[in-house]
Amino acid sequence: MEEIKKFINYSKESYKKNNYIELSFSNSNIGNIYDISLDNEKVIKLLRDFRKYKLGYAQGKIYRHEDLTCYSLFSKNLICKKESILENSNIDYNGNNILIVNKDITDTLDFPNLEDYNLEKDYEQFTIYINKDMKIMVENIDEVYSIKILVNIQKDIPDTYLTEYLKGIEENTEIILSSLF
Repeated sequence: MEEIKKFINYSKESYKKNNYIELSFSNSNIGNIYDISLDNEKVIKLLRDFRKYKLGYAQGKIYRHEDLTCYSLFSKNLICKKESILENSNIDYNGNNILIVNKDITDTLDFPNLEDYNLEKDYEQFTIYINKDMKIMVENIDEVYSIKILVNIQKDIPDTYLTEYLKGIEENTEIILSSLF
């Protein structure tokens, strides 16, 4: 947990702006950090552990072109974002890999209309809303699962709140790892 804390503190000090931190989980014996072998029982167990929180579900198509990502929801909505990675680190946490990434994310309406994209796949996504700045996402893109904790660290967040966020990250990390691995 100390490495995660150092990463977040370094990001907060280095980039004087809101930091969008993403923690992705994997078994240490899997080569691709995002490729997690899950069955429905494990996903249901994870969702049960977080049943007191607001739960969201989305499905549709995901399109990626360069640094742009667009989610086409079956409810006919579009969510488009421009993402760039500011920094990342792979951390061993009790025998499990955690990829921690600091991203610069901005909403955009500019998305090219192309015949071929870098990625065009079906997806489904469960989102557990812990609070307004922290959520857990279970994503299935073309039968490849990823589990992430997403945290928005405000640029002027007081140390008291940052400590609470770090405590929340640790608690949720333990619940995720005990449910899945």
